[in-house]
Amino acid sequence: RGDTALDQGDIRELLGGIRSEVAALRVEILAELKSSISAVKTSLLEQEQKLKDVEESLTDVDCRVTALESMCSALSKDNEKLKAKLDDLENRLRRNNIRVIGIPEGSEGSHPSAFIVTLLLEVFGEQSFAKKPEVDRAHHSLAPPPKPNQAPRTFIMRELILCLAREKGQVLYKGVRIHFFPDVSAEVAKRRAAFNQVKAQLRGAGIEFGLLFPA
Repeated sequence: RGDTALDQGDIRELLGGIRSEVAALRVEILAELKSSISAVKTSLLEQEQKLKDVEESLTDVDCRVTALESMCSALSKDNEKLKAKLDDLENRLRRNNIRVIGIPEGSEGSHPSAFIVTLLLEVFGEQSFAKKPEVDRAHHSLAPPPKPNQAPRTFIMRELILCLAREKGQVLYKGVRIHFFPDVSAEVAKRRAAFNQVKAQLRGAGIEFGLLFPA
């Protein structure tokens, strides 16, 4: 019986030690959990703040993009207005210019202005002019020389002879038909090109037509 009593005491002591260790371990684990949870909370708060910062940055970027889009739209409108004004100015500067199409390449030699005077007198007759025409300047359009099978470049000259060309109708130079047109800007020429099909139909029907600036 004495041995049994001692054994029970040892068991109680052992159980007490185990309980103490378990309690200590529990406290340690709870402390670690609290520390980990606190760290996670801190990290979550930091991430939340970063997310708020990103959202604010995106809002700021969105506002800037909206402002830039408005600015680009305004600049585009201003650019269109400036292009229209520039085109109008260019056409005003060209109002005394006339384009002659169909002159064989190289006919002008080294003196295009003198050649144009001679051409005018030849195709319209000296009687059409009160005095010898004065050509301020004549030159080819700014295009590379054509190949042998291509149409000659347009000749540009400063002389008011459109009325003579209209009166004469078909104008021939050395057996080749040439045409006289008012000189216009590239933009107006592009707009007029949109009527090419209609003009071809009118010509085919023998109907006279014309385009008035700014068309």
